[in-house]
Amino acid sequence: MRRMCFVVLSILLLGSVASARVRVQGDDPNGLVVMEAELYDAMVPADTNEFKWELGKEFEGYAYEGYMRTFPKGTNVGSTLTRSPRLDYNVEITKPGKYYIWARVFAPTSAENSFHLGDSGVKTADRIDIPEIAQWIWKNKANNGSRAAVEVKEPNRVTINCWMRESGCCVDKLLLTSDPNYVPSGVGPRDPLVAGIPIEEPLPIISAAPVTGMTFGVGDANNVILKSINGIDTKDLILGVTIGDPAVAGVEDDFILERPYGNDLNGLWVTMFGVPVSTVFIVEKDGNDTGRFRALDAKGNPIGGYLPFAPANFSSAIAGVNAAGDAMSGTAITAKVPIFGIEIRSTDLDPYSISAVPAK
Repeated sequence: MRRMCFVVLSILLLGSVASARVRVQGDDPNGLVVMEAELYDAMVPADTNEFKWELGKEFEGYAYEGYMRTFPKGTNVGSTLTRSPRLDYNVEITKPGKYYIWARVFAPTSAENSFHLGDSGVKTADRIDIPEIAQWIWKNKANNGSRAAVEVKEPNRVTINCWMRESGCCVDKLLLTSDPNYVPSGVGPRDPLVAGIPIEEPLPIISAAPVTGMTFGVGDANNVILKSINGIDTKDLILGVTIGDPAVAGVEDDFILERPYGNDLNGLWVTMFGVPVSTVFIVEKDGNDTGRFRALDAKGNPIGGYLPFAPANFSSAIAGVNAAGDAMSGTAITAKVPIFGIEIRSTDLDPYSISAVPAK
């Protein structure tokens, strides 16, 4: 069973509160007000003082200077807010009405992937899950279908509070909108506190798509082998070499489809190629896993940001391929520039073969 990480967000309507800086709602037709998580107005420790918010930069794709994450990781405090540190954000709402609350969040693992939204210290949208692991995503709707929202009856100052529920989840941005049909995307709009600073969303160096076909044969040891993929004979492909897992470091991959490829080190695969390549093929069991890819240079250093992947990036599974009856699916990762390796982060991926097309 997958455990959940929770963050509690609350909105507290205040009459007059002194603040060094206040975000003022502008004339946007959607009534937008955006808050960078790291640009909080106050950090309030928990009564027990056992957890704390910290600025994080480990996971790429954040909008501004970083994101906020609670530590130590891996603890569920439930609804006991006395154990939850809090972040406060001040907003001057100039147009009364109903406002929908969105959060741009990142779940590093399936044990850190849900949060709550509320107002005036009371949860109003209980448990918003983040099934999209290891990617930035905007969330607004609770498990029961209700949306996180708050009524502002007159122009007023609103203080948005963000509480930890289960530590480890990452919060990049918060957003208010009066438009029920508005859905944020990408890094979202700019926080008015940094309106004069350009924000760029890095483009991925790689893209992923389902393979268009695979053929199989039988090897000398009566093993099932991959013969071709996307119409390319495997004799024309380069095999990957794992690095990272001490048990199989330096062992060359092969096209035999009888067992998963090694290098599952806490959900991390690092596969390098001896020459620059343009396309990487991954043959995977079932093709139903999620995670993220990142391109690597000749020294194994990252190139560009992560690319999320999901079952939609894999081909339809071909059933009963090997002696164990495993179904095989494939994805083709195409690079915009020559790359030398691929880093894969997924706790569920079962790669049976990783190979590549040499760059021309």
